[in-house]
Amino acid sequence: MRYFLAAISILLLAIPAYAEKTVGNIAAKCLMQEQVSISVNFNLSADSFTQAKAKYDEKIQSVTEFAKKQNIKKFELQSLNYNINSNYNNGSSGYQLNGSANYQIDVADEAFKLAEFLTQQKFNVSVNGNSYKNGICANMNNAENRD
Repeated sequence: MRYFLAAISILLLAIPAYAEKTVGNIAAKCLMQEQVSISVNFNLSADSFTQAKAKYDEKIQSVTEFAKKQNIKKFELQSLNYNINSNYNNGSSGYQLNGSANYQIDVADEAFKLAEFLTQQKFNVSVNGNSYKNGICANMNNAENRD
């Protein structure tokens, strides 16, 4: 009987501590989550389609290398896009490339630092932020509003 009472006492002490930890985890998840994306756009001139694509690849690689040097925690490539056009004008020809890349970064300060560097490198840069709460919080808020 003594062991049974001891086991019940331990459970009664442990349950509030576990509940507090669980509620704390849920509350932490209910804070606003932030996502920041960077769009990098550039225009390049070249002498051929192959050279234009090679220059595009070099530009994308330079963005990636700088992000690695900055130890950005989450630097995720979301999409790449390029368009190469041949131009023939007044007897001369050339090629024009319009390219872009979109990256996701979790920390706004890191995104701003990268955007500043890329702007100095003559890239056209756009920074877009989005803050949200996840589904658990929405369900909790709906339950609170019904009471």
